[in-house]
Parts: sequence; structure tokens; C-alpha cells
Amino acid sequence: MRNEQFEGNSFGIRNVYRRLELYYNDLVKFNISSSPNQGTVVSFEIPIKLLEIQGGESRELSS
Repeated sequence: MRNEQFEGNSFGIRNVYRRLELYYNDLVKFNISSSPNQGTVVSFEIPIKLLEIQGGESRELSS
């Protein structure tokens, strides 16, 4: 989705993608598939665990 070939009013999906990218950096995978008369599927993958550094301390986060 990095090429961002958006048409019409797609601000909602773009906003979700950018927010995920801000939080997960390059670890987020985002995919949109669409077929005429079939519908559209939006999927994303994010890591279950991240390493967060706060105040010089590292701790593992899990969702």
C-alpha cells in the first residue's frame, strides 16, 4: 500500500494504514483486494509482541 494509489474518498482506510504504520513502523502488512461484483477484503498483519523502551527501561508488550 506504500504506492498509495487511492481514488475517491478513501481517507478512512488511508488513515488506518498510516496510524498502524506510525505505531508498528515497517512491521505492518496491509492488503486490499477487490473484485467486481464480489466485494472488497481489507486485511492487515501486526506483530503480537513489541519491545517498548521507556525511560531507559525495556519491556516486552503483548496484545
